[in-house]
Amino acid sequence: MTQSDEPPPTSSPADERATALGADGTLAPRWTGALAATASLIYVLSCFVRATTAIDYGPLDSSWLQTLHLAFVQGLQFGRDVIIVLGPWGFLFGGHHPATTTLSALVWGALAVAFWAGTWRLARHLSARLSVTFAWTLAFTAAASVPAAQSVDGRMTAFVVLVLLLHFFVDRARPSAAQLALVVALGLLALAKFTVLALALLVIAVVSLDLLLQRRVPWLAPVWIASVVLSWLAAGQRIEVFPEYLLNSWRLSSGYTDAMSLELPGGGLLAGAYAVIAAAVVAIVAIAGRAHGVRTALLAALGVAGIAALTFKNGYVRHDFHDVGATMALVVLALASLAVAWPEPRVRGGRAVVLAFAAPLAALSLAATTLSRGDASAGLVGELAGTLAPSRFVTAARLLTGSDEGAAESERRYAVVRQRMSLPPVEGDIDAYPWNQLVLFAHGLPYRPRPVTQSYSTYTPELAELNAAYLRSGAGTQNVLFEIAPTDGRLPALEDGRAWPELLARYDYAASDGTRLLLKRAPVPRLFETVPVGDATLAFGDTVSVPPSDGGLLWARIDIEKTALGELVSAVWKLPQVDLTVSLRGGTQHVFRIIPGMARSGFVLSPLVQDIKTFALLRATEGIRSVAANDVVGMTFTVAGEASTASPSRYYEPSIRVRLSRLVYAKPGAS
Repeated sequence: MTQSDEPPPTSSPADERATALGADGTLAPRWTGALAATASLIYVLSCFVRATTAIDYGPLDSSWLQTLHLAFVQGLQFGRDVIIVLGPWGFLFGGHHPATTTLSALVWGALAVAFWAGTWRLARHLSARLSVTFAWTLAFTAAASVPAAQSVDGRMTAFVVLVLLLHFFVDRARPSAAQLALVVALGLLALAKFTVLALALLVIAVVSLDLLLQRRVPWLAPVWIASVVLSWLAAGQRIEVFPEYLLNSWRLSSGYTDAMSLELPGGGLLAGAYAVIAAAVVAIVAIAGRAHGVRTALLAALGVAGIAALTFKNGYVRHDFHDVGATMALVVLALASLAVAWPEPRVRGGRAVVLAFAAPLAALSLAATTLSRGDASAGLVGELAGTLAPSRFVTAARLLTGSDEGAAESERRYAVVRQRMSLPPVEGDIDAYPWNQLVLFAHGLPYRPRPVTQSYSTYTPELAELNAAYLRSGAGTQNVLFEIAPTDGRLPALEDGRAWPELLARYDYAASDGTRLLLKRAPVPRLFETVPVGDATLAFGDTVSVPPSDGGLLWARIDIEKTALGELVSAVWKLPQVDLTVSLRGGTQHVFRIIPGMARSGFVLSPLVQDIKTFALLRATEGIRSVAANDVVGMTFTVAGEASTASPSRYYEPSIRVRLSRLVYAKPGAS
């Protein structure tokens, strides 16, 4: 067979007739095909349009999810007023708000139609048998819909892979309505999560390159850009804020690997299995693409490899429940690769057929292993079976007709939160540090977010400074609910480290329940000055003395730089964490995780703050002296899993720069 990169001829009437053949080789009645198509569409709608509040996201995830709903309703500007890894349409991923329920259902309904159109078209490419087309459509949809609500990575992957593979294997001669619908849908979804924006950019770039090499108009790019712009405006966003959204979303994404990496015991084996299966999927697409020419094989394989790599980072850098979404995305990729490979004679007639079927089976096995880890998980079989539950169809129908299915469940959860976490009367708007906005929503308080809404996300000095500058500008809320709740064993003062001095200067103590402080904005901010103490260089494993704070707060800025190897490994995987061991005047030692970007921003090193009582005492010299036992007198940096005292780390530069200053506050009323 002659290989060419030219588009294949359009289908003939005989080909069109073949797609209508039944399993017995006779012409299937038209109503049978229409019935199968309609049934599959209803199934897709039931999977995509549903009430998500039935899922208990936990206080942390519920906090940022509800913030997304609030931001959309109030028209807050993403990238300026709200900086989070999700965009203005991110509320589609879960949570509940009465003002967004119907809109969410309608948008997901429209997205479901676009998804179904692309899926059905790819399924018809897979086989002329209606039974196979129907079965593959249901399997692909189910894979894109599991798990129920805690992750939508598989679904997002399905949208981008459909655009990619339809172009290279189905719609090379001319674009189809299904392709157009998917590209428009990707414009909106790119503003739901920054990861989807990256995936969409990758796919649009690869397809556009192929069209340009064919000397054809790269029509997908302008259509997608127009959809992004219109979706941005439809979400109440101002066009001049869009560059800030891109910049700050990139800052979050670039700092995520160092700040949020988490290793699961035995996780390396699971990650390795993902990489092997993903490589097999890329090979399948390349083999199938060879029938259309070398360029098609290379570009299609490049696109799939890029999708797999981004999904891998998203799932295995923070190796907890994120890997569930990654494995289901891999199942989606594997099923899609089978759909484009099976019709090719060189696949069915050669050894590649084994690879084409082995990859989906291996991906399903990995997904089953991943889903079975959690005690509360129904496992892969249970999750897949759950997509056929009659209640899903009923819920989808009710939501599309305007019913608020989540209101009662949302209020029940809020009642539980109010019972567990009571609050004193609050006048005026309020913010929560470091991240528990859920309690504010539960009590119906007027929450007004700072730019980086959750303190654990101030990954870089630039992000930390945005929150500190917000407080310095006088724009901070009238009240602050403050607690000590560090992420992943971090030093508590790292999270929103630059904001701590401003909080101490601009807020007064109002009330406490022993776990949380209620702070009220002071009529006049307290002044403080920064007095340099020293600038030193030390090595991993060295224990160095820390000078006394002398009644002030000891402020530290620490520079931990990566080696060239460290930069490379961080780009494709993740680095071992850096630990800080602090020795206290009281004779105890504590080990904390240090995030290099946060440490470079600056933070209160001494006295060590591990509870709200100590934090409250930092507001006055007398209070600081009363917790002198918490003064840090020595510190040591190590790299987890490495014998740093014997040799420097391969991933970090051996020299660590430590700059210390003393923060001294004026007495209340002093000018």
